[in-house]
Amino acid sequence: MGRAKLNKRKINYIIRAKRKGQSYKQIARDLKISVSTVKKSYERSSIEPLVIPNFLYKIWKERFREYYNMDIENDLLDVIIRTYYIRSTWKWQRAYKEIKKILSTKGMNERDSRNMAKMLISLFDS
Repeated sequence: MGRAKLNKRKINYIIRAKRKGQSYKQIARDLKISVSTVKKSYERSSIEPLVIPNFLYKIWKERFREYYNMDIENDLLDVIIRTYYIRSTWKWQRAYKEIKKILSTKGMNERDSRNMAKMLISLFDS
């Protein structure tokens, strides 16, 4: 049997269901995955669970275009939005590393990805 594919939608469902008080067993039955997979994914994401409404992506994209003349991709935008709304220490340093990793996997060289990540983080970190 293969590994269960947990996308953002399923993880958000797990978070919402646990907030409503559903058991791991019931969630696993709903998603047709194992109970241990549900527990692991909830424990990983429940440190600072954050469900971002879809309309926020559109608003942030428009703001980037309007204020900074930048067209930003959804995966980078997801990191920035999550970091902006999360309450945590060292959040911008973690976001910098994640943005740098995303840019490197998209084919940007190490130096340019570092500079771009620093520039994006400096827009919000004050």
